[in-house]
Amino acid sequence: MSSYGERLMRARKEKELTREELGKLCGITGRTIQNYELGHVTPNRIDVSQRLADVLDISVDYLIYGEKEETELTEEDKKEILAHASALFAGGKLSDEEQLAFIYELQTLYMKARQIIKDREDEQ
Repeated sequence: MSSYGERLMRARKEKELTREELGKLCGITGRTIQNYELGHVTPNRIDVSQRLADVLDISVDYLIYGEKEETELTEEDKKEILAHASALFAGGKLSDEEQLAFIYELQTLYMKARQIIKDREDEQ
Protein backbone atom coordinates (compact mmCIF):
# COMPACT_ATOMS: atom_id res chain seq x y z
CA MET A 1 0.00 0.00 0.00
CA SER A 2 1.26 3.46 -0.81
CA SER A 3 1.98 6.16 1.74
CA TYR A 4 0.44 9.60 2.16
CA GLY A 5 3.45 11.12 0.43
CA GLU A 6 3.34 8.71 -2.49
CA ARG A 7 -0.37 9.34 -3.03
CA LEU A 8 0.19 13.09 -2.79
CA MET A 9 3.03 12.97 -5.33
CA ARG A 10 1.03 10.80 -7.73
CA ALA A 11 -1.99 13.11 -7.57
CA ARG A 12 0.19 16.21 -7.98
CA LYS A 13 1.91 14.77 -11.04
CA GLU A 14 -1.44 13.73 -12.55
CA LYS A 15 -2.50 17.39 -12.27
CA GLU A 16 0.84 18.37 -13.84
CA LEU A 17 1.68 20.70 -10.95
CA THR A 18 5.10 21.42 -9.51
CA ARG A 19 5.54 21.28 -5.76
CA GLU A 20 5.78 25.06 -5.71
CA GLU A 21 2.56 25.47 -7.71
CA LEU A 22 0.66 23.08 -5.46
CA GLY A 23 2.04 24.76 -2.37
CA LYS A 24 1.02 28.19 -3.60
CA LEU A 25 -2.52 26.98 -4.36
CA CYS A 26 -2.77 25.52 -0.84
CA GLY A 27 -1.09 28.34 1.06
CA ILE A 28 2.01 26.36 2.01
CA THR A 29 5.55 26.18 0.66
CA GLY A 30 6.89 23.91 -2.05
CA ARG A 31 9.42 22.71 0.51
CA THR A 32 6.57 21.59 2.77
CA ILE A 33 5.02 19.67 -0.15
CA GLN A 34 8.41 18.04 -0.71
CA ASN A 35 8.60 17.02 2.95
CA TYR A 36 5.10 15.50 2.75
CA GLU A 37 5.95 13.61 -0.44
CA LEU A 38 9.20 12.24 0.95
CA GLY A 39 7.46 11.10 4.11
CA HIS A 40 9.48 13.33 6.44
CA VAL A 41 6.27 14.79 7.88
CA THR A 42 2.52 14.69 7.33
CA PRO A 43 0.07 17.53 7.90
CA ASN A 44 -0.93 17.77 11.54
CA ARG A 45 -4.17 19.62 10.73
CA ILE A 46 -7.06 18.23 8.72
CA ASP A 47 -7.61 21.51 6.90
CA VAL A 48 -4.20 21.20 5.19
CA SER A 49 -5.07 17.74 3.87
CA GLN A 50 -8.49 19.06 2.84
CA ARG A 51 -6.93 21.94 0.87
CA LEU A 52 -4.49 19.54 -0.83
CA ALA A 53 -7.31 17.13 -1.68
CA ASP A 54 -9.52 19.93 -3.01
CA VAL A 55 -6.81 21.30 -5.30
CA LEU A 56 -5.90 17.81 -6.53
CA ASP A 57 -9.53 16.68 -6.98
CA ILE A 58 -9.12 13.69 -4.71
CA SER A 59 -10.79 12.76 -1.45
CA VAL A 60 -9.20 13.34 1.92
CA ASP A 61 -9.83 9.65 2.67
CA TYR A 62 -7.78 8.68 -0.35
CA LEU A 63 -4.99 11.04 0.60
CA ILE A 64 -4.85 9.94 4.23
CA TYR A 65 -5.91 6.28 4.09
CA GLY A 66 -5.54 5.32 0.44
CA GLU A 67 -9.26 4.63 0.18
CA LYS A 68 -11.03 5.69 -2.97
CA GLU A 69 -14.58 6.78 -2.41
CA GLU A 70 -17.42 6.17 -4.78
CA THR A 71 -19.23 9.32 -3.77
CA GLU A 72 -18.37 12.36 -1.74
CA LEU A 73 -20.61 15.01 -0.31
CA THR A 74 -21.07 18.02 -2.54
CA GLU A 75 -20.44 21.53 -1.25
CA GLU A 76 -24.21 22.04 -1.20
CA ASP A 77 -24.63 18.87 0.90
CA LYS A 78 -21.98 20.08 3.33
CA LYS A 79 -23.66 23.49 3.75
CA GLU A 80 -27.04 21.86 4.31
CA ILE A 81 -25.64 19.48 6.91
CA LEU A 82 -23.94 22.33 8.74
CA ALA A 83 -27.16 24.35 8.71
CA HIS A 84 -29.17 21.45 10.16
CA ALA A 85 -26.47 20.56 12.66
CA SER A 86 -26.27 24.05 14.15
CA ALA A 87 -28.77 23.00 16.83
CA LEU A 88 -26.22 20.49 18.06
CA PHE A 89 -23.96 23.33 19.03
CA ALA A 90 -26.60 25.36 20.88
CA GLY A 91 -26.44 28.12 18.29
CA GLY A 92 -22.69 28.54 18.68
CA LYS A 93 -20.76 29.45 15.57
CA LEU A 94 -18.14 26.97 14.38
CA SER A 95 -14.86 28.25 13.00
CA ASP A 96 -13.95 27.27 9.43
CA GLU A 97 -11.52 24.67 10.78
CA GLU A 98 -14.18 23.22 13.11
CA GLN A 99 -16.65 23.08 10.22
CA LEU A 100 -14.13 21.18 8.08
CA ALA A 101 -13.41 18.75 10.89
CA PHE A 102 -17.13 18.21 11.53
CA ILE A 103 -17.92 17.60 7.86
CA TYR A 104 -14.90 15.33 7.48
CA GLU A 105 -16.03 13.17 10.39
CA LEU A 106 -19.61 13.01 9.08
CA GLN A 107 -18.36 12.09 5.64
CA THR A 108 -16.11 9.41 7.10
CA LEU A 109 -19.02 7.91 9.03
CA TYR A 110 -21.21 8.05 5.93
CA MET A 111 -18.62 6.24 3.82
CA LYS A 112 -18.09 3.59 6.50
CA ALA A 113 -21.84 3.03 6.68
CA ARG A 114 -21.99 2.66 2.89
CA GLN A 115 -19.18 0.10 3.05
CA ILE A 116 -20.98 -1.89 5.75
CA ILE A 117 -24.14 -1.96 3.63
CA LYS A 118 -22.14 -3.00 0.55
CA ASP A 119 -20.39 -5.76 2.52
CA ARG A 120 -23.73 -7.05 3.78
CA GLU A 121 -25.15 -7.06 0.26
CA ASP A 122 -22.09 -8.92 -1.01
CA GLU A 123 -22.55 -11.60 1.67
CA GLN A 124 -26.11 -12.31 0.53
